[in-house]
Amino acid sequence: MSDKIPTLNNNQSCIINNKSSSEDGEHWISLFKRGNKIIYYDSFGRDLDDIFNKDFKAPWISSDKHAEQSTPALNCGQHCLAWLVMMYKYGRLASFYI
Repeated sequence: MSDKIPTLNNNQSCIINNKSSSEDGEHWISLFKRGNKIIYYDSFGRDLDDIFNKDFKAPWISSDKHAEQSTPALNCGQHCLAWLVMMYKYGRLASFYI
């Protein structure tokens, strides 16, 4: 949940929900730490500030501003898992379509 983002070490990842642990879940986002940067993936292609309604500063960077999922779709968790597989397998930022 967005209020319980874990501390990540280099090359570690997680999938979090954009809602706090006291709210019903809404949308899943992937996080991947590379060096001192945290790369995030949102299947809607949004900025973190728009997802969580708070101001995020560096070291957060977006993997892609490209929407790969339509708003009524319910498969954001699968998109997050696929993105993490690509990050671990290829070790680079990659835009892909599922």
